[in-house]
Amino acid sequence: MTTKHILVFEPETQGHHLMYLHYVCEALLIEGHTVTLALDMRTSDAQEKLKKRCPELLEKISFCNAFNTIGRLKGSSKLQAAAQCLEETQADEVFFNNLDDISSRMLRCAAFGVSPPEILRGKISGIYVRPRPLDPSQHGFNNKIKQWGLSRLDKGKWLKNIFLLDEFIIRDANRKHPHTNFCFLPDPWGGDFSLSKEEARQKLGIPQDKIVLLHYGTGGRRKGLHLVLEALSKAHNKKDFFLLCAGKQKNNQALRETIYTLEHENAAKLYDHYIYYEEERLLYCACDFVLAPYLNHFGSSNPISRATGAGRPIIASDYHLIGKRIRTYELGYLFEHNNAASLQKRLDTIANRGAAHLNDFSENLARYAAGCSIDAFRKALLDGLRN
Repeated sequence: MTTKHILVFEPETQGHHLMYLHYVCEALLIEGHTVTLALDMRTSDAQEKLKKRCPELLEKISFCNAFNTIGRLKGSSKLQAAAQCLEETQADEVFFNNLDDISSRMLRCAAFGVSPPEILRGKISGIYVRPRPLDPSQHGFNNKIKQWGLSRLDKGKWLKNIFLLDEFIIRDANRKHPHTNFCFLPDPWGGDFSLSKEEARQKLGIPQDKIVLLHYGTGGRRKGLHLVLEALSKAHNKKDFFLLCAGKQKNNQALRETIYTLEHENAAKLYDHYIYYEEERLLYCACDFVLAPYLNHFGSSNPISRATGAGRPIIASDYHLIGKRIRTYELGYLFEHNNAASLQKRLDTIANRGAAHLNDFSENLARYAAGCSIDAFRKALLDGLRN
């Protein structure tokens, strides 16, 4: 095994960024690589988040500030900043924890003949969360430009190991871009979800006799919480349901007021803050279903993986990859994208069936969860990097 010095570039530490950062660095260290982490170190916030999530890793990692002394990104862009950090640290290659941060601008520039900094040639790896240029279902002139840019980068051998969270497009990506190694990376879940539903509900102080729905994520419109609230308000058996809303709801006062009303009726509970592990564990163990009612959501969604890890079926929009996964692997129920009436009908069907449906998906959920465990994530990542 050849070990390397790898620069992991990640100036963001919210949401899924922090999770991937944890698991990527952990896997690299287990393999024996030297890891330097390029962060936003203008404040201690990023390191404090890492310390809270994975304190055991901090003493094994070196740090590099992605920003300069006047508080701006080194260079004129994140790509330039990564190049400067690579030069400063003398690392062997750079791993973009979220390649999407640089991909759009990098691909557009490449399409018109503007290449990345030369120091990055053959050294660009990372996780491409929303790879629209690689998805045959995505059209439009803007996407076509990015496809041209990707082809140029591939021919110039700029890219090394690119990890995709969509298992359905890997073969086509490698066929069209023979100089780049595209690998499937499962969207990982971690944690212990063995706590009983009854105990979890007792700890959270929520009813034992309701069908509990978990909506996990921020309150932005694209997350579809407004669809859930509308569907519940019109459901024929709405008193059978209890809604858990977990995640910072930003500045959406209208949604907050609706949820507050449901709380007053003992029909909902809002956790309006960043959710850390122990609270997350309780929420997933307490619920009957995990909701994924997202609007126009392209690509993977980590709450889906966590739902399968907890053995909870999913109620999801039938749009793009999430819809395809729920349908292909039979992980739960689908409703028509962006259609509250369709979701309401689905909820009515669930309420009428009572508890009979809860074991319909258990084998499928367990099988899918095994394929996106932390161990599966680590194996896929390290196997890909060895190529």
